[in-house]
Amino acid sequence: MDAALAAGVAGIVGQCGGAINCATCLCNFEDNQLPLLPPAHPDETELLSYVDEASTNSRLACQLIGSPALNGLVAQVVLSIASPND
Repeated sequence: MDAALAAGVAGIVGQCGGAINCATCLCNFEDNQLPLLPPAHPDETELLSYVDEASTNSRLACQLIGSPALNGLVAQVVLSIASPND
C-alpha cells in the first residue's frame, strides 16, 4: 500500500494507514497469483467478510509486503470503495 500511495496509484486511499480498519486498498488478483501471496492475517480475512465488493480473490494491499517473490504480480484495484467520500 505504501508503495502504491507513493507512486500515486489511482484508487489506493489507505485511509486507516494499514491498520486493517477499512478496505480502501482492496485489490483483486488472478487465481494463479493467489498462491504467490502470503497467507492473510485472520483480521484481514474477517474484515473482507464484511466488504460487499470483496471476492475470494481479494486482498488488502496494506497487508502485502513487496518482495522478489511478488515480482510481476498484477493487482486490480477495486475502485468502487477506494474513495469513502464518493
